[in-house]
Amino acid sequence: MKVKAELKQRFDKEIWGLVVDYVNTKHVFFSMTGIKYTAKVIGEKVYYRGGRPNSTLAIVGEVVTKGQFLAAYKQIKELEEINTKTVKTYVAQNQSPFVGLLTSAGIIQ
Repeated sequence: MKVKAELKQRFDKEIWGLVVDYVNTKHVFFSMTGIKYTAKVIGEKVYYRGGRPNSTLAIVGEVVTKGQFLAAYKQIKELEEINTKTVKTYVAQNQSPFVGLLTSAGIIQ
């Protein structure tokens, strides 16, 4: 998968805005393996929960800050292949569904 051609020239902050708009509208996204996450935006952070029942991710959840998102996106936006393996190095959370969020928001395909 790659960043959609029509989005490649946009500023990174605009991409963050698209993700925020998506989360504020849908309140849900899916990982690349089909796991459902509920999400909400508070301030400059996206909070999400999901995964296996009774797991820490399902109970406590995780958060991606605007800064974390922009730092990761800046590193991966030009990759030839964007997938969970290629972004792992750039994402703060070890098992973060970052690629699923980008896919659900329509940033990559």
